[in-house]
Amino acid sequence: MNLVLSIIGDKRNLRIINALIFDDLHEFRDFLTIQKNLSTSILTNRLKKMLDQDIFWVIQHPDSKKRKLYYLTEKWMWLIDVLVEIRLRNQTISNDDRKNLIDKIRRKVLEWNRINIYT
Repeated sequence: MNLVLSIIGDKRNLRIINALIFDDLHEFRDFLTIQKNLSTSILTNRLKKMLDQDIFWVIQHPDSKKRKLYYLTEKWMWLIDVLVEIRLRNQTISNDDRKNLIDKIRRKVLEWNRINIYT
């Protein structure tokens, strides 16, 4: 738990991860728009840290050599489970529905990876 908190442990990093998983945002400029008062240099440092920890990997955008796409690595797919649980913390939902929601989001993230990385 301490390792996870030391890597993610900041609400801004968590917002970036949330945006990637739930909002299908994958570009640097997307991450800037979801966070007020975040400079490009701070965002660059945050993304570098997450890249160094293998939370994200990056590929070149197919439409521009200047743009990059960030994606969640399979090693960190378990974050989906945790973030769904956080989002559902005050909701009454069956275990089957929780599992189905987690599976649906996981499939969506993996499908994005498959389409954009492995093709």
